[in-house]
Amino acid sequence: KKTVVVALFRNVYQWVESMRAKPHHSPEHWNMEQERALPWEKFVTTPWTMPRTVADKTYLKKKIAQGKTSTRTVKCQANFSYREMNSCVDRPFDETTLSPAYVNAGAGLTTPKYELLPDGSGRAFNSIIDLRAAKIENFLGVAEYEFVSRLLIVRYEDLKFGGTEVLLREIERETGVKANCRPTPAQSEDKVLTLPEGQVGWLNEFVNWEVENLIGYLREEI
Repeated sequence: KKTVVVALFRNVYQWVESMRAKPHHSPEHWNMEQERALPWEKFVTTPWTMPRTVADKTYLKKKIAQGKTSTRTVKCQANFSYREMNSCVDRPFDETTLSPAYVNAGAGLTTPKYELLPDGSGRAFNSIIDLRAAKIENFLGVAEYEFVSRLLIVRYEDLKFGGTEVLLREIERETGVKANCRPTPAQSEDKVLTLPEGQVGWLNEFVNWEVENLIGYLREEI
């Protein structure tokens, strides 16, 4: 059977600021001591990884003792290898030593999932924006899969302010299956995050805009 894939993207400015406020599964990008977001400059320039935990090192040592000869063949969470994911184990921290506010922050800070460069080098992306560009290109590559009949690129903002009816109708046309749900109407409230001074200019300079253009986003004028 053929598959229709829907890839949903968000404006890079709002996405980065949202991730800074709540860095999902990315504890190195949260101020653990003060239990608040990092300054934007530190957030966007800190490599997208963290130091390997004792739990990871212990797990790796165990796998080597079992006969593994390369970190490339050591399987980690989500079926990544040791060189592709940090943390390798799902819950590497002793959560009894962490503050309740940190554990309950709602961002999965106790279950780190830093994806590393996909070349098997074990190196980290230099910034969250480099991770984003790689993920966009990866999603777009899904269109070449043999079992995929169509890749639909959808912008979050279009759904928010235009509703879901256009998307549902397009899925119906592609699949021949009638939707059994009602379209969600457009939202009237515009909850746009206010970016710190200087962050827009930094993103304008360092974001991979060629990749962003592929999914319909343009550099903002300041």
